[in-house]
Amino acid sequence: MGIELPFGYQKINRFPVTNIDEKMKEFLSPFIKDGTFDGKIVVGSPDPHGPFKAKARDGHYAAYLTLFLGQFVELPEDFPIKLDVDVKAEKEEGNNLILVGGPGTNLITQEFNEFLPIRFNMMPSEHGFLLGGLVSEKTQKVYTADNMGLIARIPNPWNMEKSVIVLAGNKAVGTKACVLALTKFWKKTLKNFDDERFAVVIQGFDLDGDGKVDSIEVLG
Repeated sequence: MGIELPFGYQKINRFPVTNIDEKMKEFLSPFIKDGTFDGKIVVGSPDPHGPFKAKARDGHYAAYLTLFLGQFVELPEDFPIKLDVDVKAEKEEGNNLILVGGPGTNLITQEFNEFLPIRFNMMPSEHGFLLGGLVSEKTQKVYTADNMGLIARIPNPWNMEKSVIVLAGNKAVGTKACVLALTKFWKKTLKNFDDERFAVVIQGFDLDGDGKVDSIEVLG
């Protein structure tokens, strides 16, 4: 990091990061290389696309996520935010990936869905697919509320040396709850993180009554 002064460019020390949980460091470790972010953050295209012909309305949540990640890492040389359609077209699925948005709006989340310990129930229909909520591989419990979502980290099945983090809701409000869970409530969210294949269901709540999600609970 540096700043440009009247007498030239001067490198300055990074701002100190406080109260960073060890679980968070471990969770993000595959995405940090020599102090720089190593991966792509993938959001859904705002144009109609995929089998649902969906327009993503949750891509802006990535801005909040990147503000949070900026505490830990320097900017990479390459622009790290990509649309799902561009990742598919450029065949970049083998990178470290942070996927924002569910399989209805993010085609890359859709591709990785079958590998998740808690996955979205995508039911075939005459119009393509219907989304039937989240289903736990371990308990078979189903989570269908709009304000519910999934946080997961798994090895990348296209490249086992890389990792994939998924922040995805049944609806956009569920995706927002997942982003808040990782950025504001990580101690609660990552309490049981100790495995290569980690997944939890998140439910968002509006505690102050302003119509916006501001708190979360970890359901399992």
